[in-house]
Amino acid sequence: MKIVKKISQSILVVIILIIGYSIIRENSPIDVVKGNLSYKPIPFTLEHTDDTICKMLIRSYSGSCQAINKNGDTYFFNDIGCMMIWLEGQKNRKNIELWAYTKDTNRWLNAKIAHYTTRDKTVIGYGFNAYEENSKESISFKEMRIRMLQGAHLLNPKVRKRLLDNRYNRD
Repeated sequence: MKIVKKISQSILVVIILIIGYSIIRENSPIDVVKGNLSYKPIPFTLEHTDDTICKMLIRSYSGSCQAINKNGDTYFFNDIGCMMIWLEGQKNRKNIELWAYTKDTNRWLNAKIAHYTTRDKTVIGYGFNAYEENSKESISFKEMRIRMLQGAHLLNPKVRKRLLDNRYNRD
């Protein structure tokens, strides 16, 4: 009789753990979606999707980005700077589709053809926002990536002062 009671208690504990895990898993924010073989940006739920790098909840499409690798895994970011940090750690960078939500047209655009500002207010504070339209102050994806990786962004106090004083020379 004691063995039956112990087995029953053990089964009950396992069931409670499985239910608890399921509830936690269901309410956990998403930071990757598998199987996106269209390699196009996919809709996601605001405040229920995590930035892959900083793990902050994405609260706005503005400034957000998506990266889709060859196997269809889609990663989400709330700032282009986070996506550049993530991208640097990937082996097949050239085979990853990158998308940015543009600030001027409010739509997804291939991040490599977008134009970037250097002094915008962004979620993390790097200052780079994607725009569809070019302006005399915007920079290319390649230039933005270089600046991001070299620390030439608004989170660097020296660069911030120059940029905000409008004295930064891109050459």
